Amino acid sequence: MLVDISLGVIALAALVLAVWEGVMERRHNRLSVAPRLTIRLHAGDSLGMLGCTVSNEGLGPAIVTNCLIKVDGKAMENKGDDGWNAALGNAKAPR
Repeated sequence: MLVDISLGVIALAALVLAVWEGVMERRHNRLSVAPRLTIRLHAGDSLGMLGCTVSNEGLGPAIVTNCLIKVDGKAMENKGDDGWNAALGNAKAPR
């Protein structure tokens, strides 16, 4: 009788451990394929160009739904390729 109860407890513990391990593995897999967006600022090269590069360093897909450029706290309009020129034209010169 004691052996039967011990076997039941061990089997139940093994089942709980297997379920817990599956939950943790699913959580790990979700985190490992998450997108990781990186923004690199380019403050001028040999051509005098300014800008930034956004890249996805993660394995999962990144969906960008909005992008906003602010200069001195003021949001700039989306003017396509002229947006950067407008942003730089409105920027205050450093003192």
